[in-house]
Amino acid sequence: MKHPLRMLSSLLTLALISTLGVGCSQNPSKSSSASGAALAESNLDSVIYRLSVVQAVNDPVTKAAMEFAENVKEKTEGRVVVEVYPANQLGDTLSVFDEIMRGTIDMAYAPPADNYEPDIYLSFLPFLATSYDDLSRIYGKEGYLFQESEKLYQKLGIKLLGYGTIGFLGVGASKPVVDENKKALKNVLVRTSSDLLSKLTMEGMGFNVSTMPYVDVFSGLQTGIIDGWLGGNPSINYFSFRDVIQYYYHYKIIMENNHFYINQKSFEKMSAEDQAAFEDCAEEMFRKSYEDAQALDEQYLKELSDFGITVVEFTDAEMDEMARNVRENVWPKIGGDKYSAEFIENLKNSLS
Repeated sequence: MKHPLRMLSSLLTLALISTLGVGCSQNPSKSSSASGAALAESNLDSVIYRLSVVQAVNDPVTKAAMEFAENVKEKTEGRVVVEVYPANQLGDTLSVFDEIMRGTIDMAYAPPADNYEPDIYLSFLPFLATSYDDLSRIYGKEGYLFQESEKLYQKLGIKLLGYGTIGFLGVGASKPVVDENKKALKNVLVRTSSDLLSKLTMEGMGFNVSTMPYVDVFSGLQTGIIDGWLGGNPSINYFSFRDVIQYYYHYKIIMENNHFYINQKSFEKMSAEDQAAFEDCAEEMFRKSYEDAQALDEQYLKELSDFGITVVEFTDAEMDEMARNVRENVWPKIGGDKYSAEFIENLKNSLS
């Protein structure tokens, strides 16, 4: 057995060696601190934005937003960093819109919130576009829609960057909802959302309408409470409703779209050079969205058909006639209530 004094001496020696070891490691520690300081300085030089996205992580829209973020970082050489938060992680559309007005969230790629300036919702006007070839003309920066909506956003301290398109909304149905001439059957009930644009349009096309909540649509179709529903593009009907629908009518009633907008003061944090690069990346995302909307719709029209669902499409002449009817007879009713009649009339004139 070792003597206690010898054991104490050994422990003191080990402690001294350990102390000397720490002293000898000062250079790596200083190097680490220097790297941390450099990183902190780099972060101070970078503008970091939080981008709220509605769609799920694996949704094509979210993937497009992430690609946008990568392009921005590359083209600004890291001076601008965009952090993407999908699936409403930062809050729902209305709450995020409020936060962007206050500047506590920087920007969003989401459907419009119309509680302050209702007319910004008119990008969802039915039959605003009737074909994929219309998208760049109607939703691009040269169009009346963008130029007027940009002014409305400015009133709120927000900069509108543009529109990304997602897909045309049609009618999924558990039984036929039109006759052999493709006219609405009177004995069917079609669900729409409660907003005036959808409800008045379906009524104007001759349908009986229910404003059942979205969460009840599946069971409503399953039990026969409703016969069809408006509000989904082909992919949504395939993934969420294919087991309760037998027909899909590719009416192209509304082009689903996201608005991309940023707090004005947040935008001004960038240099002029980086602002230009930022907007170029956004424009690239929008242009690609026009192609993606068509490709996605076509893919899932085929998936629906392969699943055994009857897909009904409409000729250009039929689409033109439906659009003429809605623009002439429904748009004035929409403009006579919540939305600006002047905005809608000018938008209509811009299409000719």
